[in-house]
Amino acid sequence: MESGKPKNSEGILARREKKLAFLLLSPTFLLVVGIVLFPLFANFWISFKPISLADLRPPTILIKERIKGKLEQPGEIIRIEYRYRNSSMKYPLADVVFEDKLPKSVEVLDISQNCSVEELSDAKIFKCVLGNIAPKGRGKITLNVFAEVPLKYFDIRLGNKCNQKCRMCGPGDSSLWLDDWVKMGNTKIDFYDDKYEIKQTGNRFSSMIGDWNKEPFVEQLLNNMHNIDRIYMTGGEPTVIKEYWAILQYAIDNDYAKNINLEYNSNMFVIPTNAWDIWSKFKRVRMTMSIDGLQDVQDYIRFPSKWPVIDANIRRFYELTKQHPNISATIAPTITIYNVMQMPDMVKWYTNNKFETFDPVMALHICHGPRFLTVQNYPKAHKHKIVDKYNELFNWCNDNLEQGLAEHIIKKYQGVVDFALEKDIETEVTNGKEWTNKHSFLQHTEKLDSIRNQSLATSIPDLYEAVQDYE
Repeated sequence: MESGKPKNSEGILARREKKLAFLLLSPTFLLVVGIVLFPLFANFWISFKPISLADLRPPTILIKERIKGKLEQPGEIIRIEYRYRNSSMKYPLADVVFEDKLPKSVEVLDISQNCSVEELSDAKIFKCVLGNIAPKGRGKITLNVFAEVPLKYFDIRLGNKCNQKCRMCGPGDSSLWLDDWVKMGNTKIDFYDDKYEIKQTGNRFSSMIGDWNKEPFVEQLLNNMHNIDRIYMTGGEPTVIKEYWAILQYAIDNDYAKNINLEYNSNMFVIPTNAWDIWSKFKRVRMTMSIDGLQDVQDYIRFPSKWPVIDANIRRFYELTKQHPNISATIAPTITIYNVMQMPDMVKWYTNNKFETFDPVMALHICHGPRFLTVQNYPKAHKHKIVDKYNELFNWCNDNLEQGLAEHIIKKYQGVVDFALEKDIETEVTNGKEWTNKHSFLQHTEKLDSIRNQSLATSIPDLYEAVQDYE
């Protein structure tokens, strides 16, 4: 008997072969659809689609920008490439102009002949005139720029205008010195490595040290005010230089003051009435007061200083620091042959006044030039008096001050004693001339006393007595 299996039934192997055949033929079917049938259907669809003028796009310039480097990385040279081409293969482009906006902080190092850079308040515009570009035309513009380092700190010295003529300074440091300098027989000013002519207009003397065009420098500062966080001002005397106050007012008016730390060196002789209000607007104000003694010693060294005025301004500034925690101060004398013996008394005065918002210890500067005004030129026969005076100060500190403060003062002012004893220079020849330091000191002092109607014997009698015993 025959089995019950249908005649047309397929075996498992046959079915697998059929599936495999379909799989092998499927790429062929897909290729036929993609290459033949899909374009056929697309053409059929497009033939029924309406076409408007908007679909007939005009030729244009296509630009691709490539930057090698980081524009936000200060101090780095960045290469910018602009690759351009005409989008049309048939029509030319006429009078093509290309522009790009660059950050204000970058400086363009080189530029092609047909390009330019325009400065705006907040950016720089790079512009190139490409002219006519043929169909299929293409080209490349290369631009090297420098990512400028933001100017955070300005040390400003806008000339030497000053209202004092300190004995250890000269006409390079103070405009007020010029008259005395001429009366002492000088016709030029030696300032660092340069010599400056002295000009006379009527009764007024001037030099290029003070009479120079400050506008470009001030303009640069104002243009960078948004980056600045610290400004240090000295002179001359910064409180009498009008450009300083204009700079500070600009910072206030443009809301930059709250981000800026101010640092001053001032002789505290004349403070404009609006200064107190201006200072209160800044993030921080640090005042270093250049005061070289008390009473007659201060007025003798820093002519035409008036101690009552100086003392009043110190105390007024102290009151300001109590009202505004952002304002601080210290006093920083310059120690010379004139005031070395009074410094211990000045330390006691400063400490006993309890200027709580000032630095607990005065800063100090030791004068190193001119050499005949340094403490090393103190008469050798009397230098033991310096040692005795400072030892008395050190004992006073140990007896009256807390240990840390006493040690700080002793360490600082022991340096003055050590410098004085390090070398005796009274017989040393000055600047290759036949004059010794003792002769230079005596001549300098006598001439200025005569010109200024001052007296060393009256103002600083201990020094006057000591120099009578110069070797």
